[in-house]
Amino acid sequence: MRCRRLCEKKVSGKCHVPNEIREDYVNGGESREIVELALLDALAKYGVLRQAYKKVKKEFITRVQVLKERLSEKSKETWGRWMTEERMRKDKDLNLSAKSIKDIKAFCDKFPETHKRSGCIPWQNWLS
Repeated sequence: MRCRRLCEKKVSGKCHVPNEIREDYVNGGESREIVELALLDALAKYGVLRQAYKKVKKEFITRVQVLKERLSEKSKETWGRWMTEERMRKDKDLNLSAKSIKDIKAFCDKFPETHKRSGCIPWQNWLS
Protein backbone atom coordinates (compact mmCIF):
# COMPACT_ATOMS: atom_id res chain seq x y z
CA MET A 1 0.00 0.00 0.00
CA ARG A 2 1.42 3.33 -1.01
CA CYS A 3 0.66 6.71 0.41
CA ARG A 4 0.37 8.16 -3.08
CA ARG A 5 -2.26 5.61 -4.06
CA LEU A 6 -4.29 6.26 -0.95
CA CYS A 7 -4.21 10.03 -1.45
CA GLU A 8 -4.71 10.29 -5.20
CA LYS A 9 -8.02 11.17 -6.75
CA LYS A 10 -9.31 8.51 -9.12
CA VAL A 11 -10.69 9.23 -12.61
CA SER A 12 -14.20 8.89 -11.20
CA GLY A 13 -13.40 11.66 -8.67
CA LYS A 14 -13.37 9.25 -5.73
CA CYS A 15 -10.62 9.37 -3.14
CA HIS A 16 -9.88 6.78 -0.42
CA VAL A 17 -9.15 9.41 2.22
CA PRO A 18 -10.83 12.67 3.27
CA ASN A 19 -10.00 15.70 1.14
CA GLU A 20 -8.09 17.36 4.02
CA ILE A 21 -5.61 14.47 4.20
CA ARG A 22 -5.30 14.44 0.42
CA GLU A 23 -4.45 18.15 0.42
CA ASP A 24 -1.85 17.60 3.15
CA TYR A 25 -0.18 14.98 0.98
CA VAL A 26 -0.33 17.11 -2.18
CA ASN A 27 1.10 20.18 -0.41
CA GLY A 28 4.23 18.27 0.56
CA GLY A 29 6.69 19.34 3.24
CA GLU A 30 5.89 18.71 6.88
CA SER A 31 2.23 17.97 6.21
CA ARG A 32 3.18 15.16 3.80
CA GLU A 33 5.62 13.81 6.35
CA ILE A 34 2.80 13.54 8.90
CA VAL A 35 0.68 11.62 6.40
CA GLU A 36 3.53 9.23 5.61
CA LEU A 37 4.31 8.64 9.30
CA ALA A 38 0.66 7.87 9.97
CA LEU A 39 0.64 5.27 7.20
CA LEU A 40 3.81 3.66 8.54
CA ASP A 41 2.25 3.46 12.02
CA ALA A 42 -0.92 1.87 10.64
CA LEU A 43 1.05 -0.66 8.57
CA ALA A 44 3.23 -1.54 11.55
CA LYS A 45 0.11 -2.17 13.62
CA TYR A 46 -1.93 -4.27 11.15
CA GLY A 47 0.59 -5.49 8.56
CA VAL A 48 0.61 -5.34 4.78
CA LEU A 49 -1.74 -8.19 3.94
CA ARG A 50 -4.77 -7.57 1.74
CA GLN A 51 -7.16 -8.70 4.51
CA ALA A 52 -5.99 -5.86 6.75
CA TYR A 53 -6.60 -3.12 4.14
CA LYS A 54 -9.77 -1.67 5.71
CA LYS A 55 -8.24 -1.70 9.21
CA VAL A 56 -5.07 -0.02 7.92
CA LYS A 57 -7.08 2.64 6.10
CA LYS A 58 -9.17 3.41 9.19
CA GLU A 59 -6.12 3.48 11.47
CA PHE A 60 -4.28 5.67 8.94
CA ILE A 61 -7.01 8.33 8.94
CA THR A 62 -7.16 8.29 12.75
CA ARG A 63 -3.37 8.53 13.10
CA VAL A 64 -3.18 11.54 10.75
CA GLN A 65 -5.72 13.37 12.88
CA VAL A 66 -3.93 12.48 16.13
CA LEU A 67 -0.52 13.54 14.82
CA LYS A 68 -1.89 16.85 13.53
CA GLU A 69 -3.55 17.55 16.91
CA ARG A 70 -0.32 16.82 18.76
CA LEU A 71 1.63 19.19 16.53
CA SER A 72 -0.90 21.96 16.97
CA GLU A 73 -0.82 21.50 20.76
CA LYS A 74 2.96 21.76 20.80
CA SER A 75 2.83 25.01 18.90
CA LYS A 76 0.31 26.43 21.38
CA GLU A 77 2.50 25.82 24.43
CA THR A 78 3.64 28.94 26.24
CA TRP A 79 6.60 29.32 28.49
CA GLY A 80 6.76 31.48 31.56
CA ARG A 81 8.00 31.48 35.09
CA TRP A 82 6.66 31.49 38.61
CA MET A 83 6.98 34.89 40.23
CA THR A 84 5.72 36.55 43.37
CA GLU A 85 4.14 39.98 43.14
CA GLU A 86 7.22 41.49 44.79
CA ARG A 87 9.55 39.86 42.28
CA MET A 88 7.42 41.18 39.41
CA ARG A 89 7.83 44.69 40.79
CA LYS A 90 11.59 44.37 41.31
CA ASP A 91 12.53 42.66 38.04
CA LYS A 92 14.00 45.37 35.79
CA ASP A 93 13.89 43.18 32.67
CA LEU A 94 10.10 42.89 32.85
CA ASN A 95 9.47 46.58 33.56
CA LEU A 96 5.85 45.92 34.57
CA SER A 97 3.53 48.69 35.66
CA ALA A 98 1.31 48.37 38.73
CA LYS A 99 -1.71 47.94 36.44
CA SER A 100 0.00 45.12 34.54
CA ILE A 101 0.82 43.30 37.78
CA LYS A 102 -2.77 43.70 38.92
CA ASP A 103 -4.05 42.30 35.60
CA ILE A 104 -1.66 39.32 35.82
CA LYS A 105 -2.86 38.56 39.34
CA ALA A 106 -6.51 38.79 38.24
CA PHE A 107 -5.84 36.39 35.35
CA CYS A 108 -4.06 33.92 37.64
CA ASP A 109 -6.95 34.10 40.13
CA LYS A 110 -9.32 32.95 37.36
CA PHE A 111 -7.23 29.78 36.82
CA PRO A 112 -5.73 28.96 40.22
CA GLU A 113 -5.15 25.26 39.46
CA THR A 114 -2.79 26.04 36.58
CA HIS A 115 -1.53 29.55 37.26
CA LYS A 116 -0.94 29.57 41.02
CA ARG A 117 1.03 27.40 43.36
CA SER A 118 1.40 27.17 47.09
CA GLY A 119 4.06 25.78 49.33
CA CYS A 120 6.51 27.15 51.85
CA ILE A 121 6.68 30.48 50.08
CA PRO A 122 3.79 32.90 49.52
CA TRP A 123 1.46 32.36 46.57
CA GLN A 124 3.23 32.72 43.28
CA ASN A 125 1.70 33.66 39.95
CA TRP A 126 2.53 32.29 36.54
CA LEU A 127 3.93 34.89 34.18
CA SER A 128 4.20 34.06 30.50
